[in-house]
Amino acid sequence: MSTPIQSIPTSTGEFQAHFGSAPGTTDAVAECKKWERLCAEVIAERERLREELAKAQRDCDLYRKSLFREMCKDYKPDYDRSVAFAHLDDTPTVQEIITELERAPEK
Repeated sequence: MSTPIQSIPTSTGEFQAHFGSAPGTTDAVAECKKWERLCAEVIAERERLREELAKAQRDCDLYRKSLFREMCKDYKPDYDRSVAFAHLDDTPTVQEIITELERAPEK
């Protein structure tokens, strides 16, 4: 049993599929009108796909925000504000950081 060999589509075949005849067999004006119609269809399809993509991106953003909100609604930080504020002054001053950097060996 042999399988039929599938042919690679050619530009002439694609043209015939869209217009029903080989290129150059009809008058140029009629062929130009067919091309204009095909271009209009392709442009309309492109616009439809752009709108569909924009809608999908909006939906994705909405789902992402909803998921984030749902995951974080019960979040409670594990630190005590009073303890955090009590250690606020424990950090080195800007002058102490500069002095430490000046004393550090050159690399």
